[in-house]
Amino acid sequence: MDLLDAGNARYISYLHHIRIESWISTWLLPFIAVAIIGLCFYHYSREKGLNRRKKAILITLRSLAYISLLLILSFPKLSIEGEGALPGTVSVVLDSSESMQIKDDNEKTRFAKAAEVFKAIKDNTRYRKEIKIEGFSAGKDFKDIENPDKILADAEYTSINQMLEKGIEKQKGEYCPGIILLTDGAHNSPEDPENALKLFQKLGIPVYACGLGKERSKDISAEYILGEDVVFLNEKAKIYVNVNQNGYTGDDTELKLYLGDKSVYTGRHKLDKDGEISFPVEYVPRTKGTYQLKVEVSSMPGEVTTENNIYIKNVRVIDEKIKILLLFGTPSWEYRYLMGALERDKRVDVKAWLAMADKRLFKKGSDRLSLLASLPDKKDLGKSYDIIFISKLDAIALPPEFQQSIRKFVEEQGGSLAVIADMVSIPYSFKATPLEEMMPLTITERTGRSYKNEMFDVLKDEMRFEVTDDGSSHQLVAFSGNKDENKKIWSGLPPIYNCYTSGRPKPSAINLVALATGSGRQKYPAIVFHSYGKGTVLFMGFDSTWRWRKEFGDRYFRDFWSKAVQFLGLPHLLNESAQSTIFVGKETCYSGEKIGFRAKVCNPDYSPVITDQIKMTVNENGVDKQVDMNSVANRPGIYKAEYMPETPGTLKIALPAQYSARPVELRIIKPQLEFHNSGLNKTLLEKISKNTGGGFYTAEQADQIMADLYKNRHKAPINVKISLWDSMLLLLLSLCLFSAEWYFRKIYYLD
Repeated sequence: MDLLDAGNARYISYLHHIRIESWISTWLLPFIAVAIIGLCFYHYSREKGLNRRKKAILITLRSLAYISLLLILSFPKLSIEGEGALPGTVSVVLDSSESMQIKDDNEKTRFAKAAEVFKAIKDNTRYRKEIKIEGFSAGKDFKDIENPDKILADAEYTSINQMLEKGIEKQKGEYCPGIILLTDGAHNSPEDPENALKLFQKLGIPVYACGLGKERSKDISAEYILGEDVVFLNEKAKIYVNVNQNGYTGDDTELKLYLGDKSVYTGRHKLDKDGEISFPVEYVPRTKGTYQLKVEVSSMPGEVTTENNIYIKNVRVIDEKIKILLLFGTPSWEYRYLMGALERDKRVDVKAWLAMADKRLFKKGSDRLSLLASLPDKKDLGKSYDIIFISKLDAIALPPEFQQSIRKFVEEQGGSLAVIADMVSIPYSFKATPLEEMMPLTITERTGRSYKNEMFDVLKDEMRFEVTDDGSSHQLVAFSGNKDENKKIWSGLPPIYNCYTSGRPKPSAINLVALATGSGRQKYPAIVFHSYGKGTVLFMGFDSTWRWRKEFGDRYFRDFWSKAVQFLGLPHLLNESAQSTIFVGKETCYSGEKIGFRAKVCNPDYSPVITDQIKMTVNENGVDKQVDMNSVANRPGIYKAEYMPETPGTLKIALPAQYSARPVELRIIKPQLEFHNSGLNKTLLEKISKNTGGGFYTAEQADQIMADLYKNRHKAPINVKISLWDSMLLLLLSLCLFSAEWYFRKIYYLD
């Protein structure tokens, strides 16, 4: 870096060398000066009327005058080369997010402490000559600081990326000695701070972070309710309440559940870890209707805010029974456990037909009221049942016309079919039957295991359950409201040694759970479903959920089948087999949060709509907006979109009228991101500051920031060139010398 003004010489801390530059070679100047002196001596030595003293005065004055003129005409410059720290502008960024309002230990707010640190830096005169300070507030807007006492800490999120990147915008193209952050580091925006770190490493700008607040800020919040939207009158309904807490590990908290204005549950729960915890809760609705289900977490001592202690979900209470038909070949273990669970479930009315049943079971006086002596009337399937289960049954046992009735039951009447694979006949025997087309998987030409296989080909390779990306957000396979915990539960269920491995999911299918081999290289669909016409077909690639009941009791077995029955049976029971459906992950979202939507869009004949885009209407607080839904690759009729609500209120999503989809309504609330994990993120701030060459400081160490920044400024080569020929002093000297010679010549009476 070359600095061409003399003032920058003061920044040189290491001097390399000094030299004089001129258009005349510097080695010639002494010879020219000697020649000038010789000419002057020769000129005045010929004057006869002057004594030696007078001659010496005149020779000296003329020699000096000509030498000074030589210096002017040779345009000399003094070149100083060295190395030193450069001056520059330092940005000080104050975090003005809501978490900076927190009072740690009931002292001053974090922002008040940050403002004090900023004032101390701004008022420090020691480094003012070389370092200019500019202050910025990173709140709802990123703006210059005029008076820190008038700034409101009201931003709904914290972005370290924004603080860093916008903080140096004015210094682009200029040397920047560093940037100072006054923040709690509670980064909660979508951007990855790693990107900002890499940018500042590339630019060579050190970050000096002053961390404010305690590392473990206390807070507890009600995050989410995972549970059915429709529940049954006077029957237990199970939900998962997700609670997020920091600072209360080991304590108990009280959960209260309200259905409408009536309390339906109160209980204390152990907070056994920091972060998100999912608590299973059961309640019994006593009145029919549509209500708000509200969960309330009791406030805790020292909590930073209580505004996030409530979560609300809409629930409908009905007084109906789901009617189920089981079609099994033999009373397998799966049949026995499933039948036992369904017979005890007061929400359902179950009937079963066993192809291999002993006829003596149906003698007069038998109490086997749930068993059918023969297949039900094929014409009454839609009127009599909501779900049909098939397992351990060769398709040949079902007459072709009955198979057609099952197809009509699903496709036209909106019923559901659940197919449980076995090792022998299902789904292999469905090949080339009306049932094949209904399956969410392809059926190959392979056959199932024979009795010979059972005797001599023992299955040894175990497979473990693995929740897919689609399954991680689907209620059917949720054993916990926490996704990571749910995956852990599934992987810990008893291993499977045999499943349907030949087929592959069809484009319309949604695979919720896979079975993975020990190496993880092979994965087979375990629980998969798709829409078929108005109804739904669920395929289970294994038939051993009864082992869950045997090893864990009702915890997983009954939980899974209870949700499966509602998932499959309610649309037909309530006559809500919609032509098209909009799917949203949750009913309550935050303003500024990106919400993902999916929609299954069908024509009036329930065939999937095939196009690139579909317009979706989003009504945000009474204002309609058109949003494009894009088709999902290899998923006919499935479309997705994203939308970010701007303000709290109500959000309604609707498809065009020709698709006959029920609109979805969401409640939009003010985000509470600033009070989740709102403690000082020392780890992040230390990582950014140390990897950029800066430093991390506490509020008590803040007075050291400027000293370290001043000392650690980058050293750069400095080349200062000072023009000597146009110096006023040299001009005056030359003029004085010529004038003095003229004066002495006059008093010595010389021409």
